[in-house]
Amino acid sequence: MLPTGTASAVTVSILTILPKSGIKLIMEQRYIDCDFPNFDFGKCAESFGCYGEEVTDPNELKPALERAKNSCKPAVLDVKIGFSIPDITKLMGSMGIE
Repeated sequence: MLPTGTASAVTVSILTILPKSGIKLIMEQRYIDCDFPNFDFGKCAESFGCYGEEVTDPNELKPALERAKNSCKPAVLDVKIGFSIPDITKLMGSMGIE
């Protein structure tokens, strides 16, 4: 949250979207998975003077993006929508197949 707090202090616009499931990616034939703890990142962003919102409904993502944009503040959208990468995709990534 430090970059968001710094952005708020110097009035820089930045949008951070945090997916519920954490970060999952394939890099250099390795599957990387980082789960986030059950934490309200939106409320944390608000404590830094930023715009923060928790999104739990996929239909609310677009309106949440608009609200974040219209806030004219650095923003964090804490997206609590599940996502998973199929095992076959992980296997293909580990083999260098994209």
